[in-house]
Amino acid sequence: MRRDGSEQGPLDGTTIQEWSKQRWIGRVQELEQCVHEVRSEKQFLAGQVQGLLQSVGPPLQAIALQEQKRKTAPCRRQRDKVKQNLKSSSRQTFQASASRPPVRTRDVRPAHNTKTPDLALESPPPTHHNQM
Repeated sequence: MRRDGSEQGPLDGTTIQEWSKQRWIGRVQELEQCVHEVRSEKQFLAGQVQGLLQSVGPPLQAIALQEQKRKTAPCRRQRDKVKQNLKSSSRQTFQASASRPPVRTRDVRPAHNTKTPDLALESPPPTHHNQM
């Protein structure tokens, strides 16, 4: 059965090719029209974006600059405060450690620069359990 509803014998190759060509030409034209519409919309939207950027740009830049200043100013103050606290705490720690004698227990290793033998070297080797 043919597209027009008539019932005639099989279609020859050139008729099939022509029908296929007509069909695909129509589809290509539809897609070209869609591409044209999308490109037009893109250009329109790009124009709107440019207009908005020009109208909003200077105030937005001013706001961004103020925000950046606001964020960096406390950071500097806070960083300086932390440095000051570290200096004072390190002085206090040094003064406290200088006034106290070192803690001596069997579990505490001596400092690496002393001539006292390392307790870990004097301890016996670990015992091995026989495993089957």
